[in-house]
Amino acid sequence: MILSHAPGQVALFREYDRVLLAADAVFTFDPESGRPASARVPHPFSNWHTEMARDSIRHLARLHPSAGLTAHADSLTGGDVAAQLVRAAELNPA
Repeated sequence: MILSHAPGQVALFREYDRVLLAADAVFTFDPESGRPASARVPHPFSNWHTEMARDSIRHLARLHPSAGLTAHADSLTGGDVAAQLVRAAELNPA
């Protein structure tokens, strides 16, 4: 699977507690300001292919994670993490 940041990037999923290590598949910050933001597709300057990035996020949502740990900002926790990922896939990057 190709994830958003670069060809060959992987995400790791631990089934027994449903924890997702999403790396850069999802941004939880605004890359222009550096401030926290809702989960979103990585900005076009840092993703290889935006539509593939969206597909990757949707794929990760289908795992129904209990938490999503990201590489550079806040983790996705609380509530329905899968729903947060689905919304992220629909948001415009940036």
